[in-house]
Amino acid sequence: MKESRMFTSISLIIVFLLVLIFISAAHSASTPPTKTVNIRLTGHMPVGNYNTTAAEKFMQEAEKMSNGSLKFTYYPAGQLAMDVKAIELCQRGAIEMAQIFPSRAVGMIPESDLVYPFFDDPDWYARRMFDVSSGGGLWHKIIIPKFQQKNLHLLPGPLYSPEHSMLTKKKIVTMDDYKGLKIRTSSRAMGAAVESWGAQGVVMTSSETYQGLQRNVIDGALSGLTSIRSRKWFEVADHVQLLWMACTSLDTAVNLAFWKSLSPEHRKIIEEAMRSSTIWAWEKSIEEVRGDIEFLKSKKLQLVDFKKTYPAEWGKMKDSAMAALAKEIGPTVGKATWDQAMQFMNATEKSNKTWQEILKTMPW
Repeated sequence: MKESRMFTSISLIIVFLLVLIFISAAHSASTPPTKTVNIRLTGHMPVGNYNTTAAEKFMQEAEKMSNGSLKFTYYPAGQLAMDVKAIELCQRGAIEMAQIFPSRAVGMIPESDLVYPFFDDPDWYARRMFDVSSGGGLWHKIIIPKFQQKNLHLLPGPLYSPEHSMLTKKKIVTMDDYKGLKIRTSSRAMGAAVESWGAQGVVMTSSETYQGLQRNVIDGALSGLTSIRSRKWFEVADHVQLLWMACTSLDTAVNLAFWKSLSPEHRKIIEEAMRSSTIWAWEKSIEEVRGDIEFLKSKKLQLVDFKKTYPAEWGKMKDSAMAALAKEIGPTVGKATWDQAMQFMNATEKSNKTWQEILKTMPW
């Protein structure tokens, strides 16, 4: 009888200890790490722009989800670095994170130009980039692996613009009207497009464009309406052509060695905080276009929607740009990679899946 009671007591103790271990493990798994990790993030767009607000939302959410064990220092509006310099600083670990346009890395990663096949919309862009089930997956199958080879991990970020438009000093109603104009572009792919229309592409940073237009160094600038408005380029040119020629996102590069040093919990927190802020920014970006159009009209700029008003010319521009991209970008990435990118593009065109569905459920 004593042995039976002793056995029962020991069994209860073992069960009790196992329960304690289980509770402790569960608590540990659900509680963010307590070690503080400091992260410097350099931003691209001006203060007040929704892309900058999205970065602020991301940092606030990540700090909250981590119970303060993630601490961010933010340098918006290129205060620390932007474009190629930001990519280089992040690559060598001088900063941990940087908001970038992937195409700015084309010098070291030619495949980054593949984010710019032209003339699509946010749903199609999301399918092509992220959604394997729709026949896409450019992001996960090509872009991320190529960036990782250069010690950079890439997280999808805010939609900088669901359109790309042209700001010019003269009225434009046909493709031929661009002939001879010097047009500011921001990437090799954009330059190939405008040059296929007879213009001369001039690579120029956002910060230089206002003076370039003001001093007649350039005759126009290709960018999103958000830059035309927030950077006040509308003060030095009179005409805008809505081209709807490219969706562009301001993604977040992370130093790969730093990313691998983070705990799985911290990586998950960063991914989910980025997902939340990115969805907010895509909604804001799409909504903002309408406001930007009305604002520019109120400033007496002449706006023309090429796709609606001159569909035949818009079609000519599209075909010309895509042919130029095949010739310019195809050889630099290799035929197999170019063909794969075009396969993603063609396979995803007719799907009904929306960008909201994709961003909410895709692996980050």
